[in-house]
Amino acid sequence: GESHAAVTNPVYVEARAGAYLSDAVATFKSTDPRIVDVGANTARGGSVSLEREINRPQANGSVSFQKAGWGGGHTFRIGGEFMTDRLVAPTVGYGNPCNCVSTLNNGVPTLVQILLGPNVSRNNLTTAAGFVDDTWRLTSRMTLSLGVRLDRYQPSLPEQQGPAGQTFAAQDPVLTFNNWAPRAGMNADLTGDGRTVLKLHYGQFWVYPGTNFTSVFNPNPSGWSQTYAWTTDANANGRWDPGEEGRLIAVSGGGTSTRLDPDIQNTYVRQASAYVEREVAPDFGVRTGVVVNAKRQPYGAINVSRPLGAYSVPVPFVDPGPDGLVGSADDTGTVTAYNLTAASLSAAPVNLTMNLPDSNSEYYTWEITATKRQRRGWSLLASVTHTWNHEAALGAGNDFTPNALINATHNQDRFRTWQAKLHGTINLPWQFLVVPVVRHQSGTPFARTFVQTLNYGNATIKAEPIAANRTPDITIVDVR
Repeated sequence: GESHAAVTNPVYVEARAGAYLSDAVATFKSTDPRIVDVGANTARGGSVSLEREINRPQANGSVSFQKAGWGGGHTFRIGGEFMTDRLVAPTVGYGNPCNCVSTLNNGVPTLVQILLGPNVSRNNLTTAAGFVDDTWRLTSRMTLSLGVRLDRYQPSLPEQQGPAGQTFAAQDPVLTFNNWAPRAGMNADLTGDGRTVLKLHYGQFWVYPGTNFTSVFNPNPSGWSQTYAWTTDANANGRWDPGEEGRLIAVSGGGTSTRLDPDIQNTYVRQASAYVEREVAPDFGVRTGVVVNAKRQPYGAINVSRPLGAYSVPVPFVDPGPDGLVGSADDTGTVTAYNLTAASLSAAPVNLTMNLPDSNSEYYTWEITATKRQRRGWSLLASVTHTWNHEAALGAGNDFTPNALINATHNQDRFRTWQAKLHGTINLPWQFLVVPVVRHQSGTPFARTFVQTLNYGNATIKAEPIAANRTPDITIVDVR
């Protein structure tokens, strides 16, 4: 629901309130044991049964008012928002006595992940935000936009129980992010005739953590598990059986298995844009400009018993080529990966949610748009956008190893994407309207990968840079 009103000529008020509710349920269609072969890209057996219940009430509003004088005309706006985000995530399991995932690599046993029983994970997040901005019309040729916003995020963990009746007291809140962010912009009439405008804008935008933030370090996560090395299939049945497991590799669940870095900072994106717009003919304008987005302070959960420097034992092995099989005709040479040192391999796993080093990302976009406004029975909009993506190659979990940086450039996966759109309207007799739309989009870039079993588990290795291949470009034409 929403309400808005002009209280007086210069004062305008608006308010909204609503809620989002969902309940997603996944059930296993089979009770057969779950068996995955990461080398052959196959999976069979039943999938895990789980549920996600989301309840998200929220309200926001603002007051805007105009003020003449004070060095020009001003439009001030003050507003805020409040929202709670609650997630309830029951996990049932795989529906068979094993309650596990047996993982092979081209038929060779490597890992087994064993679920420890059903449980219900609970994660909450409360958001409060406030902002103030001023659209300041300095002169008839220049307008400034100045503002500041505060986003206050408070993740919390309700009281809950683990699969064996373990109890965990409520943490409300776990921490508080007070995130201030500036906004600044300028629109300038360069020629004084209203036909050429320069637009410059800068802002900092904090990433909404969501309930996934607490679910990463919740001592009662959705689905407790233990992951072991599995190197021997004693009865040759192609799946893990009790007693075939080796050393413990990873754990999920329990107060000692996961921690939160007390110095963690929220992730943010800095955005800067510069555009020039020109009316080149009556009812026909062209706009071109660039946008830069810089993502900073990403976070994730890593095993701090295994820092990057601990992966220091070089291991050369053969790249199996496109067929994924070593010893075939398309093997393409030797690749060097890195095993863990013996000391780090035997250390107990300790998962810490923290800001990830060397994981910044940047995106550079150039855009050009031409617009022909409705006149003489037709209109047209055409645009082309090209983006240079520099995405962090180093990730959380099993991707926090030097092996994730193989065939990366300066710790990043770099590739280009583009899209184009042509949209028009044509008025016909008898009030018929034809709307043709043509859209073209670049294919998705990808690198050929293969899975190599190392002493700490399976690692997905990029055999080439991410930009080496691309799925086919897509062009869609539709007419209404």
